[in-house]
Amino acid sequence: MGEMVAILVSLGFFGMVVMVIYLGVSRKHTERVELIKRGINPEKYDIKLPGKLGLPFGVVFLALGIGPLVAQLITGDWQHTDELGLALASLVGGIGFIVYWKMTAADRERALKIKETLILKPGTDFEPERKPGQ
Repeated sequence: MGEMVAILVSLGFFGMVVMVIYLGVSRKHTERVELIKRGINPEKYDIKLPGKLGLPFGVVFLALGIGPLVAQLITGDWQHTDELGLALASLVGGIGFIVYWKMTAADRERALKIKETLILKPGTDFEPERKPGQ
């Protein structure tokens, strides 16, 4: 039974990583396709948003820190201090990432406004290619 759980956890973790990567790539692709359909060159408006990954990494590290702490609270096994130290380090790292994400919120909003004004401004994009005879 224990071997089956280990296999399922490993497969679940691998599947989660693959799914996160797939969703990120497909969202970016869909965004680019929509810009191209509107006649906008997506390469021209690839504006980097500061602190964009702070929240996802913060949530992951918080979960990695809270999980072992809750497990040790439930089991009452406080003998393994190495795992406790790693859990607390992950917890503090997650809080740091979320604070960083919150501190860069104004810069992210400013970058999004710039991106929207550039995309919506007429005459700044390339015209879709016209086929001969149109």
